Amino acid sequence: MACNREDPEKTREEIVLFSDEFDVPNTWVKYDWDNLAYTLDSTGSIFVNGILSLNADESAGCKRQKAERNYRVTPSIQEALNTNDTMLFELIFNYASSQSSGQVIGVFQFNDFNLRIDFPNKPSKSTIELILVNWIVKEVKENGVITADYSITTSKSLASESGVIFSTNACNGDSAAIASLGVESFKLSYPKWTIN
Repeated sequence: MACNREDPEKTREEIVLFSDEFDVPNTWVKYDWDNLAYTLDSTGSIFVNGILSLNADESAGCKRQKAERNYRVTPSIQEALNTNDTMLFELIFNYASSQSSGQVIGVFQFNDFNLRIDFPNKPSKSTIELILVNWIVKEVKENGVITADYSITTSKSLASESGVIFSTNACNGDSAAIASLGVESFKLSYPKWTIN
């Protein structure tokens, strides 16, 4: 039996995100399928990992006073039931930083992104292709007031290089700039595999 769409009860597994790669040590975010309209098959888990980096552009005169990183990673899995090899992931990353002056440039970078589905009796592993769907800016605040002074540019779209460049002038002078950026959705493509 192909572990894909022929038997929905055999393709939906408990989802676990291992977030040490996102500078949140010893944090596991766990999601299950209990509230969905099919029976959970609890014989395996899905693990997602990647690398996230966020940097200030020091050459633009933006000196980092105190950077507070808060990554809220939410893999709300929205699996497209009839599209063969496609899953949709929703992830949200929040970045807060107090700057002295100049621009804040955040770069979200995913490298070696892969999906592993483990079955205790029949282990399998599959590498997926990550296709960027949409990046969004939740909000940017200057001294607590929302500002529209920012830009966001999708810079890369390959599975090994997907990323975004975010910049703002909201940290001029002694003001504190806080930005919340999000990945609205990914499309992850992976080959079919079997569990028997």
